[in-house]
Amino acid sequence: MIVVDGARELLHGGTPFDRTTYRYTPLLAVLVIPAVLVANPLGKVVFTLSDLGAAYYCFHMLLRFSTERSAKWMVVILILFNPVVLNVSTRGNSDMLISFMSMGVLAKFAEGRYFTAAAILGFAVHFKIYPIIYALPLVLGVWERAKQECFFGRLAHTAPVVVGCGLCFTVAFAVPTYVCYLVYGQQYLDEAFIYHIHREDHRHNFSPYWLLMYLNMGRRDLGVGVDYSAGLFAFLPQFAVLCYASWKLRKNIAHACCVETILFVAFNKVCTVQYFVWFLPFLAFVFCEPAQPKRLMGATNVSKSERPSMLSAVAVILMWSLTIPLWVWTAYRLEFEGQNHYGRLWIVSCVFYLATVGLAAWLGRLCYRSRITIAIKDHRPAFKRA
Repeated sequence: MIVVDGARELLHGGTPFDRTTYRYTPLLAVLVIPAVLVANPLGKVVFTLSDLGAAYYCFHMLLRFSTERSAKWMVVILILFNPVVLNVSTRGNSDMLISFMSMGVLAKFAEGRYFTAAAILGFAVHFKIYPIIYALPLVLGVWERAKQECFFGRLAHTAPVVVGCGLCFTVAFAVPTYVCYLVYGQQYLDEAFIYHIHREDHRHNFSPYWLLMYLNMGRRDLGVGVDYSAGLFAFLPQFAVLCYASWKLRKNIAHACCVETILFVAFNKVCTVQYFVWFLPFLAFVFCEPAQPKRLMGATNVSKSERPSMLSAVAVILMWSLTIPLWVWTAYRLEFEGQNHYGRLWIVSCVFYLATVGLAAWLGRLCYRSRITIAIKDHRPAFKRA
């Protein structure tokens, strides 16, 4: 496990970055020091506990607008006994730790504790960059909460909260980042942040960009002047679709975060299996069974919120899931058997990309039509119908 090796280097008087391919915050290495001092499995236990934390926050969020039975099933299927989550956490990967923090952000936001949510988000971004995508849905969520009808009235209500959240986010991100920089210098920034911006992985990468990365690697080796790399331009379509999804789904932050995360994974230059655990917990907010209107707002004669049928949900998830073994089988023949399947693997990567975007589009349409919107007030859950 890379993180445990980094902790071992740390205890031996070196830095976590002395371990090749350690490209995380040094705090992760500190977190798994018991795995070096006591027993190696303790590192995996730390990350597995993140599953329980994410399940805890997800369950309590679901109780606000779904039936208890549905909340339990969603948490069991998508987090606690999900094979992808179990595999990622028990092999010593820290991605569920970030999902745990993301669920914490949603939970605190639902309680109306915006500053706490912003602080958790800032700390999560210190661990991994990608949770920054949740900042826009949270800001739009605060905007939607404002009762004023006119633009300037809403702006006057929202601006102080957003500025305060921005300060909390900045402090929670900057303090640990600056401390790590003081200890490890520029190497920390290069490995933990800058590397991920220019990252080029042509192996084990579901994204269609892998072929451009492979060609670019060959260009550098041969000294050819043509640059095939997408570079920073790859972030432009990603940024555009994230902004669009945030705006269209601004009335329900959980839905916005779910669709945003799937789109982020689909449009990212690098996509591996552990990225799937970023959005799996969020799916619970889409597929849960809404509570009865009386429970939500004490009203009658309210139409039911649109939910997907079991058949359609299974069909969509199955069609997306089938692209994964198809990709793995094709990649195995290329990477392990050495067969010339570069073109075939790129086509399968495009199929996976289209399937993931299709999944996000289907979920986005479903969420947009949902009539349940979360309106937080006075730290108590209240709900309204659009």
